[in-house]
Parts: sequence; C-alpha cells; structure tokens
Amino acid sequence: MTPRMALERDRQQLAWHYTSAEALISILHTDALRATSAAFMNDANEMKTGVRALKRTYERMRESFSPAERKAIEESGALNERSVDHLFLLSASRGPDRLTLWRNYGGATTPYAIGLDRSVLLRPLEVVEGRRHPRPPEGWDSVGWEESADGPVRIYDPDEVWVFGGQWNDVMYVNRKGTQSHEQSLRALAKDRMDGQERGSFLVSLPDFADSPVYLEKDASFEDEDEVRLVVEANPSWKFLQFRGDRFGAVPYVELSSSDERGRFISAAADRKLPIREIWIGPSADAVTARRALESLLHVSGYGDVHVRSTSIPYR
Repeated sequence: MTPRMALERDRQQLAWHYTSAEALISILHTDALRATSAAFMNDANEMKTGVRALKRTYERMRESFSPAERKAIEESGALNERSVDHLFLLSASRGPDRLTLWRNYGGATTPYAIGLDRSVLLRPLEVVEGRRHPRPPEGWDSVGWEESADGPVRIYDPDEVWVFGGQWNDVMYVNRKGTQSHEQSLRALAKDRMDGQERGSFLVSLPDFADSPVYLEKDASFEDEDEVRLVVEANPSWKFLQFRGDRFGAVPYVELSSSDERGRFISAAADRKLPIREIWIGPSADAVTARRALESLLHVSGYGDVHVRSTSIPYR
C-alpha cells in the first residue's frame, strides 16, 4: 500500500467536524467540543425524522399486522415523538472537502474541517464537582421516592450520574414517508416484543436512549452532507450543563473530550486532549498565510503533530 493510499484509508476513519475560525480557536484552547441540545438545532425536526417515518410506515401497513402485533408495537413507545431536550448532538461529515459544508460554514471567516478519530470515545466534561447538587431547588430531596406498603422507597436518585452515547455513527438518509427498512423494523419490533412478553422479559422503549438508531435518521434531502453524528445524554444536569446565548435564547450544551482517566465522564481536573488527526482549511483569500497561521495555532495549543491540508475548491 502506498503512503497516499494509506492516508486516504486513514481519512475514512475520521469524522470531519466543520467549523468557523473563532470556534476552532476555542476548541483547540479548551481541548473540548460542544454538543448542543437537540431541541435547539436549526432544523426543528433534526432528531424526529426517524420516528415520523416509522409512524407513516405503520399507518400504511397497520392492517397487515394482527391485533396482538398492533398492540405490541403501539405499546412499545417506538411511535411516540419524544422530547429531545435531554439529548446533545455533535455533527460531522465523512468527507473533509465538501463544497456544501464550506458554504455553510464560510462567510466572514475561513472555515475549517477538523478530522477526529472515530474510534476514540468522547465523554462529557464535569463542570461542577461533587456527588450532590450544590444548590438544590426546593423539593429536590423528595424527587425519586414512591410510597409502598412498607413505607417510602427510593426509585431513583436525581443526583446519580449516568451517561449514554459518545460514539460516532453514520447518519442514515431516509424518505420522510418511510422505507422498506422501516417496514422490516416494525415487523422485527412486533416479533421481539411478543417473544419478550412470552418469556416474561422486562421491556424498555428504545427511543428513550441516546444511541437508539431512530436518532440517526435524517431526511434524504440532506444527503450531500454525508453526516456522521454523535449523540450523548448526561445526567444530572447540574453537573454537566453549560449555556450560551443564541437567537433561540439560552442554549444548553455539554462539552466533550477524551482522556486516559477512566469512568463515564471526565473530571474537571483531568488531563484531556481531543483525538484530532488532521485539519483542512476551507476556501480562503490567502491559503498560504492561512496555513501558516493554523500551523502556529496548532503548535501553541499542543496539537503540533496534526496534519494540515488546504482545499483546492475555487469557491469565494
């Protein structure tokens, strides 16, 4: 295998996060990426395409299911449009030099595409240390209790840390009216639920979890973005959430990074570094100067071994 072939193979293992110059500087200086609340995406239906396509498919083929199968599907929760404000999304592309994305992130500054190693798990950064809410609202201690014959029983602890997601996955582009894959999913869902009921298994609703496939589906009209997506859920909110101002108001986000520290999240004091392998410079008024400046920025930020390339697309 030639060096060029090896480089191209390695690029296919990267998730390319397109961003502005200002955001790139922040990412390198903080060693962190922001995953924004899915409820505040520019596309209001960003995380609901999959459920809606599944619902439309079910409506078309409902009569082909037996009454028992219909009951199993409808009680599964798979057709319910969940609130997505508990999920945090980080988007990238499978390619480093996409004109559509250069256009989206261009404008007043030169855009960049950050190549992140997809094999490295990204975990939420702790913002507030400790195991208990430092400023609990009134009634916080009463959350998660349920009455039983033997007295109050704690069902869950609101301060318990739990994190889901953190892996990169390819987005699946689908017809918003549903596809054959949705038909197959519904039939498999009905069978699995009914088999589980016969065995007396405890059944959960998959859309409740950050790594559910339903959150990886997007309308086919966006196919040219060739998106890869990382979805994460991190609780309790007081430990991980930060906020930034936007046209939507106060927008929640969590910071993600990688570290040798073990655990479901990265502590505030831990050493961390993003798995950046390569950065592409988008269309620029002066590609040579832009490259020198980026190499200098990488050097002072501790990423001096990151390879730099510039697009040859003649877009201004």
